[in-house]
Amino acid sequence: MFGKNNLIKQRFFLALIRLFIICPFFVFVLTRCGDPEIELNTGDVGRLSVSEGLSFHFPFTNVGETAKHIFVVSNTGGIEVTDMTGDFFVSAFSYTGGVYPGEQGDCGETLEPDESCLLDVSFTPAFAADYESPLRIRYFDGVIIRVTTHPVINGKGLGGPVNP
Repeated sequence: MFGKNNLIKQRFFLALIRLFIICPFFVFVLTRCGDPEIELNTGDVGRLSVSEGLSFHFPFTNVGETAKHIFVVSNTGGIEVTDMTGDFFVSAFSYTGGVYPGEQGDCGETLEPDESCLLDVSFTPAFAADYESPLRIRYFDGVIIRVTTHPVINGKGLGGPVNP
């Protein structure tokens, strides 16, 4: 019986050592390491928003014809966004002319805070079907790479062959 109590006391003593000596030591070391002049950017970041909000619906469009729309993209954040590019999940949607930002678009790779630019997007259905894709703009917000997922753009192809 004396041996069990001794083992319990040893484990309790080791737990106290970990709690009051080892843990505070690691906390001290981790918070004190490195150059004290370096600060993490925990402030503002760049943030893109698109004028149409959560969704946009192209008008019904005949198969093989094209409907176009100009989207306004704004940087509502506090610093510039960089490395802007765009794509779609569905081939019926594209940038007019085939290249980001589209023929009448003027977005570049960067966008300053409180500034806006234009994206020229086309909808050309290949089949009589419903189409849907987010307007995806990939960008660096100053901290991480982000991808917009809104608006979700929709279109309906009319006439012509039905999507198999």
